[in-house]
Amino acid sequence: MNIKAMIAPFLVGAGLGAIALATVGGFMSGGSASELAEKKAEDMAGVMAPAYVANCVAAGNADVAGLATLKAETSPYRHRGIVEKTDWVSLPDGVPTSVSRSIHEDCAKELLAS
Repeated sequence: MNIKAMIAPFLVGAGLGAIALATVGGFMSGGSASELAEKKAEDMAGVMAPAYVANCVAAGNADVAGLATLKAETSPYRHRGIVEKTDWVSLPDGVPTSVSRSIHEDCAKELLAS
């Protein structure tokens, strides 16, 4: 049996597969797709925060005591926690933790700036 004759179909298939993969656009693993989706969602959090703050202020939900507590706190690490404890930002169920964290942090920054 000739080994070259046995290996040739595999090499041709691998070559055609590589060409097809390069033409179609490649492959993205599940982990890479999750990281990309999370990054895009965090970017959207920066856009969403001003809208949440505007709605909060317009609806009168930004209570004076909560704002006073937020402004009195000197640690930026605790600002997010204060915003989370209030009902200033309502997020749907299933929002990833990193995204909700980004939204709450951005809302705290917006509220402190106002």
